[in-house]
This record gives sequence, C-alpha cells and structure tokens, in this order.
Amino acid sequence: MNYKATIILPCYNKEKYIERALKSIISLSRFKEFEVILVDDCSTDKTVSIIRKYEEKYKNISLYVLEKGSGSPSKPRNVGMKKSTTDYIIFMDPDDQIINDGYSTLLTKMEEYKSDILIATRIGVNNYGEKVFTDFICDEYFNENSHDIQYELLLHPPYILKTIYSKKLIDKYNIRFNEKITTSEDEAFCVECAARAKKITKINDIVYQYTAEAEGSVTTNVNMKIFNDIYDICEELERTYKLAFTSVEISERIAQLIYVFYLKKLAFLKTPEEIEEACGLIYDSLNKYGFDKFDNLVTGKYINMIQDIKNKKFDYYIKHYFILRMNKMEKLMNKQNKLLKRKVVNLGVMFVKFITEFKKKIKKIKKSIVIRKHYYKLKKIIRDKKYKYVFVFYPYTDWNIPVFQRPQQIALSLTKRSDILYLYGTKNRLDKVKGLYKKIKDNLILFTDYNLINKIKRPNVVLHLYSTDKWSEYSIIERALKNNQKVCYEYIDDISESITGKHNSHYLDKHNKILKNEDIYIVATATNLLNNVKKVRKKNYVLSTNGVNPEDFENPSKNIPEKIKELKAKYDKLICYYGSLATWFDYDLLKKCALKYPNYGFILIGYLYDKSYENSGISKIKNVVYLGKVPYNELINYTSWVDLLTIPFLVNDVTKATSPVKLFEYMATKKPILTTDLPECKKYKSVMVEKADNYVKKIPEAIEKINDLNYIKMLEEDSLNNTWDSKANVILEMLFDTEENNKNND
Repeated sequence: MNYKATIILPCYNKEKYIERALKSIISLSRFKEFEVILVDDCSTDKTVSIIRKYEEKYKNISLYVLEKGSGSPSKPRNVGMKKSTTDYIIFMDPDDQIINDGYSTLLTKMEEYKSDILIATRIGVNNYGEKVFTDFICDEYFNENSHDIQYELLLHPPYILKTIYSKKLIDKYNIRFNEKITTSEDEAFCVECAARAKKITKINDIVYQYTAEAEGSVTTNVNMKIFNDIYDICEELERTYKLAFTSVEISERIAQLIYVFYLKKLAFLKTPEEIEEACGLIYDSLNKYGFDKFDNLVTGKYINMIQDIKNKKFDYYIKHYFILRMNKMEKLMNKQNKLLKRKVVNLGVMFVKFITEFKKKIKKIKKSIVIRKHYYKLKKIIRDKKYKYVFVFYPYTDWNIPVFQRPQQIALSLTKRSDILYLYGTKNRLDKVKGLYKKIKDNLILFTDYNLINKIKRPNVVLHLYSTDKWSEYSIIERALKNNQKVCYEYIDDISESITGKHNSHYLDKHNKILKNEDIYIVATATNLLNNVKKVRKKNYVLSTNGVNPEDFENPSKNIPEKIKELKAKYDKLICYYGSLATWFDYDLLKKCALKYPNYGFILIGYLYDKSYENSGISKIKNVVYLGKVPYNELINYTSWVDLLTIPFLVNDVTKATSPVKLFEYMATKKPILTTDLPECKKYKSVMVEKADNYVKKIPEAIEKINDLNYIKMLEEDSLNNTWDSKANVILEMLFDTEENNKNND
C-alpha cells in the first residue's frame, strides 16, 4: 500500500509510555494511511519487545534498532526520515499521545492546503494527567511566509510534535537534526524549516498531548551533559536563525532559551564543582551568542521593564533549591573538611555575582522581546487598509501632561474619522507605556520608539511636527520626504526662549529651513505667525487657530469644589484665570485689580511654567488665591462657579503671536471674558478686549455681562465656530485637498 504520511518516533527506555503512544496512533481514523517508523537508541528496558508485538500485528509499523546508542533523539529521527517513503512527515515522542484524532486532522488539512509546513496546537499534562498548559493559540493563517509569521514561530519554539512537514521541503534543502547536540535539536530543525518554507499554515486544532514531567526526559533528567553541549547548541541555533532573523533577534532567543531552560537547572546539579563549571559554560555562551551582540545592537532606550511570572519561578528554583542544596552540602562538608566548607562559601559568592549580572541582562532582553512582539502587532494595525491616512506625531512630549492642549486635541479630532490612524509619540515620562505602544482608543495609539515605527512603509503617511519641539533633527524631515511621506509642521508660538527654554542656533536653523521648504505643509495658529510664513513661501500653508470641544464644558458637577465654596463665602465675586503662569502673564496688572477690588476673589489655576509667579510677589496679596493644577476634565467644575474669566497677558512679541487655547474654552463655559489688548482675542465679538490702563476699570462692567442673554449667545456662537473638529478639517483640506476630507465617517 502507498502510505500518505510517516509518523517517526525516537525511542530510548520508554517501556512505561510506549504502548500508550502506539495505541493513540492505532486509534487514528486514518491509521492505515500512515507509515509508522520507530527507531530505538539501544534501550536497556522492555521498550523494544513491546514495539515488536505491534510490528508483528500491523504491517504499517516498523522498528529499527541502532547498533550504537547516540544519546539524543536526533539520529533516530534522521534515520526515520531516511527510511520514510511518503510525501509528508510527522514527529512524535514515545512518552506522549495523539488526541482528538489529531494526526488525521494534520494529514487532511495538509492535503487541503498543500503547505510546506502545517502547525496545530498541543496541550501539556503532568504525570497525573492534569492539564498544565495549552500552547500557541493565535489567529489562523494559510500558506503564508512573511517575516512576521517566521518571527511569531520564533517566539513559540519548538513545535515539531504538532506539525506535519512536506518531505519535498526537507529533501530539497537536506534539512536534518544536528546529531552533535542533545537538546534544542528540535528547535534548530523547526527554525530551518520555517526559514526555507514558502507556504506555512497555522491551525488551532488541539492534536497532541505532551507529558511535561515524563521520567527520563531531558527536562527532568539533569546532568552535566546538558551544559557541556550548550556551546554547540548555541552555534547550531545561530546557524539556522541566520537564515531568517537579525542578530538582535538571534541573541534575544538564545538568551531567552538559556534563561528558561538552562539557568533553572543549575540547582539540580549534584556538586558545587558541577554548578561552578555549568555557570562558566553558560556565561561563555552568552558572551559569544547573546550578550555581546545584544549590547552592540540594542539601544537600551526602552522604558518600563515588563515583570512576569518567570522572574518568580527563577527566584524560586535558584534561590530556594540552590540554597537548600548548599546548606545540606555545607553541613556534610563541615564534618569532613574545613577546606571544602570554604569552597562552598566562595562558590556561593561567585554564584550570587553571576546571578545578579545575568538578571540585569535578562531584564534588557525581556524588554526588547516585548518591543518586538508589539512591533509586529503594531505593524499589522498600521498596514490595515481601513486606514486611509496615518499621522505620526514625532515624540517630544507626553500625552498625559498637566497642560492638555493642541497636540492632544488635534489628535482626538482627527481620529473621530474611522479612516485615520494617529500614532502619538511619547517621551514616556508620564504615560507609563509598557513596551512599544498603548492604545488611547482603537485608532489613537501612543508609541515609544519612532525609529521602529518609521520602518513600517505604507502610503498616505503624515509626519506631524510642532514648532515647540526643539529636539528633533531636520534629517528626520528629509528622510520622511524621501520616503514619500507628507510633513505637517504646526507653527504654534513665537520662537522664544520664554516658551521653549534656552535653545541653540540649530533649533532656529531647523525652523527657518522648514518655513522655506515648500514641500513641507505649514499650519500657523495666529495671524502674526502666518505673516512670517508668507514672507518666505507662496504655497502649502494655512491658518488654523486653536479651538475647543464645547461638550467638554457642559454639565458641570453639582458639587461645588471645597476651595471654591470657601472663596464664594468670603468674596462677593470670583474672577478666574487658568493656564500657564509664566513671564508673559501681567502680574502687575493683576495686583492693581486685586487692590482696586478687595471684595473680589482673584483665582489662579494652572502650571507654574517658570519662576515668574514666585518672583512676582503676587502670592502676598490676600485676595489673590493660587489653587494649583486642575485636570482638564475638571476645569468646568471650577469655572461654572466664577463670575468672570480673564486673560491678563502682557502685550509683546510672544503674546501677539498667541492664539490662547483657554480663550475658546472660556467661550464654551458661557461666562464673560475679559482680556488685555491681544491681536488674536480681538477677532471675536464675544471677547471684551481692553488696554492695560482701562482693563481695571472694565471689570465690574464685564461681570454684569453674565446676565446678558445676547452676550451669552455670542459666546455660544464663537465657541461652536471654533471647534477642534473644524480646526482639524482645515489641516486635512490643506494636506489632501479633497471634498471627502470634510466628512466625518462616524
């Protein structure tokens, strides 16, 4: 009979399990279509005699016994592949069993998809039959071979026991198990097959039951042979990984393997000398195949180490078992020889140093592994065809900063459209992003590494920059333009050290280059800034002032804040300013107002931008009260109880070029607004604008406007005409110049 697939079992001293394994094979619905080859590695128990009984009974079961024991499954599996006469090959361990007619499923699916490799899922049980894990469940895919797929397989090795392979693939590239190594030979085989394969399929059917604690397995039988082979194992893994992966990815996996498999087994060695020798072998292997390359190629900028359960297991195995073993040995050696006692103490010190250094390295590796996992997930999101446009905000400030302003508001408004994805780069000082990204919502995502994001190519990408970013290089813009990305530069303030702090000529040079480069799109937020743009270019610019989300300033809490309650009881009227307290704030004008109207309470809310508040002496005036910072979403709970909202700024180059965000938020509160003589404030009928010498006198009259219904209507109209959504649409129209950009898909 012509068999369709071969099941290969390497055997050594498995008399306790082999019959169960064979029965699970025989129970397959397509058993007669399988060729079953068992290769014994010179067992010394009854394994061979048990297999012979089944060989005599079933024509499709064959046993081959090696002349000399090899000490690993590699040679028996290679012999099995050589003896195979079928188109497909499946590997099985003799202490496990097939479940759910699993290998029949593998064969049926392989015939359907005609893949090079088809991978299913397995469960693990302990010696009591209790389930301890289910591995590798993911979105199914069919006949893929992208790097994303290969990397996903890299994170879940090895997987030969739940996989069916095309023999054509194996024979074409002469893929074999390395007979020089006793462990990880299956992982090296898996990796080479995946790297060579053109068509890989993954299904989630559970086909195999793995015995996690089988007697005599490598994972439970610990001796120095495991550690003596570590150098050859790393060399073989590097050889196969090079076929598809970068040096960083190789180093990550090798270091992870040593951490998960080898380090935990140190405590089970029998003598201090063996432990010391094994530590040396681990360290040497890491230096050549893990840490050196890893240190050279990974920047180390990733923040927020991901803690996981493995650390606890690590501590448990190493600290608990090792210390117990050393204590027992020390007691024994005390009776024998004081010199041996010193050997134990010295070894303990050496081991602690080794573990400390290793754990530092493993933290770095684990961070990078998380980043890599996130990278491939985010890559899939970015390339999703449902997103017509992708904005990338170059990281220079966190999302959760005390002053929630234009960058966040524009991002929120743009992402009200379901066809826009906004990637907001964060410095991650406040945002607590673990790994590469965190979602604010499905199409608004914080990310931590621009260089990784920039590797992902797709059409209609906009690099979104702000003029207050003094750290980014002009080369970033040049690279974006070269990659056919659009660059949108928001010119939001006068280039002044009072805003950005001290800056150098590089920052000014970059700004001037941007203004002059007509391939870059400019958004000016104030007329004075727009005039600066017009002096050096003729196209690709637009005026888009700041704005407001009116709904954010509706429905205040019915509970009055305690501090406001105290002030209302103390003063006849409350006058409020919120925003940054900086050098452009007219503290002298506020002093005059406070002294003129001692029965009014003057409230300051906001961020102390510099030392100007402290130096002004304004805090010494009794009816001027600084309440500190208030979160954006709670501002309405304060402003709803005041009588007048103000912007008492100095009039200078900085404020002439300022479109105050608070101005539009004030409008939405429907409370009277009084400002100094600022150009951007003069544009709106609802804003009372006065020069400094008349500002003080205007306050009582301005307060009375709170009862003027016509005035309240003007505030409402100005608020609705200056929403963040409308400001975002202006930007979209400039960038893409299509009518559909005026539509909100949602």
